Amino acid sequence: LLALIAGCGNADYSKTREGMVYRIIKSGTGANIKPRTYLKVHQAAYLKDSMLFTTFEYMPAYGFFDSLPQATHDFLDILDKMRVGDSAIVIRSIDTLFAKGMLQYNEVFKKGDVIKVYVKVLGTFKDEKEMEADRASAFEAYKQLEIKRLGEFVAAQNLKAEKLENGIYLVVDKEGTGPKVDSGMYVKVKYTGKLKNGNIFDSNIDSTFGHTEPFEFVAGTRQVIAGWDVAIQKL
Repeated sequence: LLALIAGCGNADYSKTREGMVYRIIKSGTGANIKPRTYLKVHQAAYLKDSMLFTTFEYMPAYGFFDSLPQATHDFLDILDKMRVGDSAIVIRSIDTLFAKGMLQYNEVFKKGDVIKVYVKVLGTFKDEKEMEADRASAFEAYKQLEIKRLGEFVAAQNLKAEKLENGIYLVVDKEGTGPKVDSGMYVKVKYTGKLKNGNIFDSNIDSTFGHTEPFEFVAGTRQVIAGWDVAIQKL
């Protein structure tokens, strides 16, 4: 992504017939991408200096590209001008997106602003089956990367953690004296969810989140995320 951003300074941009500003950075090979194609891409979107989302360094995005009767005011409008390996910078006008009914003006999306989207085409597939096989492979690779990153975080924090299945780490702050949770048991939980930087994103202990009742579920039945289902049966 940094190389893509660095390559866009003082560049000549073009416009689609509908007025969307874009620049394609040619680094790919082969024929231009045709409609009705299954795709693998990386994307990142910025509003001023704030990142709205990114797939760079994470899981690529997969999807089906086809000719559309109406312009989307997005990279799909220029995809038939690109090849696998090419990158693009697309400028999406907030005013145009509002006029198309694709978003509303608010505290984030303001009149006159633009969204800058960076795109890199990673691959195409002959059919959905081939795309899904690649997605599954990419997901497994990303899963292993996330497990590695989490292990590095645990080590950096000097946490005395037990590594469970699927890269789940468990730190027991205080040992209980009651019976051990087992699969099929009905449990009630008080919790606080934090990001790695310590920011709390949800809690039924902190009343400012508006719900203080215990969270209830049946252990080992996939009613909750795997981290909870596996770790709760160690408590």
